Amino acid sequence: MVGVAAGSVGYLLALIAARSGSIPLLLPGAVLLGAGGGLSLAAGLALTNRIALPARRGALSAVFYACAYVGFAAPFATALAARHGGPTLPLAVACGLAALLAVRLLVRVLGRDEGDGPREDRPLRRRTA
Repeated sequence: MVGVAAGSVGYLLALIAARSGSIPLLLPGAVLLGAGGGLSLAAGLALTNRIALPARRGALSAVFYACAYVGFAAPFATALAARHGGPTLPLAVACGLAALLAVRLLVRVLGRDEGDGPREDRPLRRRTA
């Protein structure tokens, strides 16, 4: 959740910098985007490790990394979109999506009971009906 929140603020700073032309806002925006991406990647991999059955952990980690690598194309896609219509819209969309995800994660964390979710010593198991 911290990573997504940092990314949201980073996108917001990048959006403000793009609209105002403020170069000094780019540095903290870039730091927050980088930190947010790194924290989110680490947290996602830790969650993948926690929920996977030991026999499937490698396969699930591979799928996680494949999705992460697709996400690494976001800056390229943002740059392409900015070439054709300016940086405001793609940065605003990224900021909004990241903020929505941060709020969703916050609601999930605040609404969870102590017994909810997987424990580190007990991975999630597939339910059979």
